[in-house]
Amino acid sequence: MFTKIILMVVGSYLLGSLLWAYIIAKIVKGIDIRDYGNPGGGTIYRTMGGRWATLVGILDVGKAVTPVLIANFLVFERNSWPVVFVAIAVIIGHNWPIFFKFRGGGGLACSVGILACLMPKALAIVLPFGILAGFIMWKLPIFKKAKSTAPGGGAAALLLLPFMVKIFYRPEEALFALSLLLLFLAAIRQVLNVPKRLIPIIKESLKEKK
Repeated sequence: MFTKIILMVVGSYLLGSLLWAYIIAKIVKGIDIRDYGNPGGGTIYRTMGGRWATLVGILDVGKAVTPVLIANFLVFERNSWPVVFVAIAVIIGHNWPIFFKFRGGGGLACSVGILACLMPKALAIVLPFGILAGFIMWKLPIFKKAKSTAPGGGAAALLLLPFMVKIFYRPEEALFALSLLLLFLAAIRQVLNVPKRLIPIIKESLKEKK
């Protein structure tokens, strides 16, 4: 069992490390998409259009769905701790990919894939909530010049997730721990980037007032 866990976790990390936004942008436009923002669907949309953003989103969701489905239904006991380890390994691989000098994305699409497999009821609530939160943030003056409010919307959704797990999946301790780990990783990779994005905007606004 221990060998299976190690192999699945390592394989999931390596699969997560396939940074599709980078790969597609490099092949299609010859650019490093990380120079334009987080290497994900949002940045691809702004630089290459909706068609390529949709493809990146599908591939990022798919690379999370594949190992989690295998672990959850074929290898380990359903919704067990090994499944949680596999799911988290995908996110870590996407956020800190070994193939791309550990400069990865934010993991939101991968998180959607994981939740679709393991917590579909919770996803049905937190996903619309996150989209609504991002839209509201987009309308606020301080965020209007921001490139994206997806990190804020994603953070709002993941803040709600542990409560949804408690409602729908009690007493699934492994799933509750997974919800907290997803929030923790988002806080590291996404939320901590928000001040960096806002500071230039605030400085620009102050200059305009002067």
